[in-house]
Amino acid sequence: MAEWNFYGIIWIMLSKILYKAFKIPNLMNMEVSTSKKYQATLIFIHGIGVSKSMWDQVEQYFRDDCQIIKVDLLGFGESKARDWLKYSLEDQAKSLFWTLSKEHKLINFKPVIIIGHSMGTLVAAEFASRYKKLVSELILISPPIYLRRSNLKEKFLCNSYQTVLNNDQLLATILKIGQKFYGYTSSMEPHSRQAFAKSLRTAIIKQDTFSKLATLNIPIYITYGIFDPLIVADNFLPLRDINNKITIEPTIATHQVRHFLAKKTISQLRKILKK
Repeated sequence: MAEWNFYGIIWIMLSKILYKAFKIPNLMNMEVSTSKKYQATLIFIHGIGVSKSMWDQVEQYFRDDCQIIKVDLLGFGESKARDWLKYSLEDQAKSLFWTLSKEHKLINFKPVIIIGHSMGTLVAAEFASRYKKLVSELILISPPIYLRRSNLKEKFLCNSYQTVLNNDQLLATILKIGQKFYGYTSSMEPHSRQAFAKSLRTAIIKQDTFSKLATLNIPIYITYGIFDPLIVADNFLPLRDINNKITIEPTIATHQVRHFLAKKTISQLRKILKK
């Protein structure tokens, strides 16, 4: 056992050096279902703390007509957590591309529509910005797009996130509540906790998603709940003023993809696929 532990530690160290030196993206866990004659590829990206299973109630309606790809972001679900990763939007987007390229032939993909929720919307925007020729449309549900301006709600949210990052006990409480009520797969295990905390810091607090979305030349649909406590809806209108490809559709909901927000997402996808 001691010998195994020794070689295990050596392997982890070598992996860390190789990934850092050659900047090889990590593979994500991915679930793919393809109908015989599919008209589009739908890539579903979940938010912080949860997993690809959050999309089950939405994607089931499109299995007969589409190729469905659900991913577990790095550090969440069944995708491995790596202590040397920053868990930045760049890390997630590059790993998604690497996984799609390695596991599936991107050149065979028909129109690719990416559907993201919460932090997954930020990853979707990063991916679309980096690999413009691959993505035809974006559906962004409950996107936490922050500008770091003087908006009081945005200031409160970012300060609250920073407080969580500085308090392990508070982070533990949030993860426990998330597991009980919101389907969190994140736990207080060291790697899992670190993935959650790093994602909050590098992907959500330190983001430049507004500028990425402002320059994209594809249809972008922003859907959010008017009772969502985690978004800053005031940031959406200036974004639409800059990019007329953006459509904003509020609905009666909170943050999670349930009930009205799930129905809205299904309705949007059906409209897009009929075009």
